[in-house]
Amino acid sequence: METDPYARLFQMLDLSHKVLRRGCRQIDRHAPTLTQADVPAFVGYCIAFVKNIEEHHKQEEELMFPVFAAKVGGVATRLEEHKLVAEALRTFSAHLHALDPSTLPSPPSSPPAALGYDPSTFLDAFSPIRDVVIPHMTSEDGDISPATLRAGGVSEAEVRGVIRAMAVAGRATDRTVGLAFMLVHMGTDERAVFFGNVPWFLRDYVFPSFTLWNGAYWKFASTED
Repeated sequence: METDPYARLFQMLDLSHKVLRRGCRQIDRHAPTLTQADVPAFVGYCIAFVKNIEEHHKQEEELMFPVFAAKVGGVATRLEEHKLVAEALRTFSAHLHALDPSTLPSPPSSPPAALGYDPSTFLDAFSPIRDVVIPHMTSEDGDISPATLRAGGVSEAEVRGVIRAMAVAGRATDRTVGLAFMLVHMGTDERAVFFGNVPWFLRDYVFPSFTLWNGAYWKFASTED
């Protein structure tokens, strides 16, 4: 785990971005060959993916961007990209709920019939997310690199404050969806780095137990780039 605060922040965000890139790749990989029997679990996996992006962007918008906005030129552009991602997520979520109406936030007493799964239609709903979020994360990696933050005059104290705030926010993450999604897309060494400040017995024993909930979802996950 990095001890330099600039490098540590970059390390945390880089690993978060790797998880999202892996999620994008796994959706692209499984969608074309999905069986009807696997649709409910795959929909659950995709909803977890959506929630992970939403939570990641929420933390950036509330805890990181306000600190860096005046000193890092790319932040305004990244915020505009967040709006595009959010719109794409809403469209994709609507498609997921149509595939499995039981996943609606407030399922009606007489839910509509489930939409039949069609790979082409599904990927049409998903591709706007992938096409925006992948280049967005690449650009963001440059915006929050140690060299960029130092060149912009972001202080060490400001970076440490962002790291602390994100750590606190992370404790409120849904353990069986948000945290579990992170865990199943990280290798053992990556977990040790990302959760470096977490006591080992929590990181190595308690946290993995959260992946037992919604276990059918995680067969679609991968730790490979």
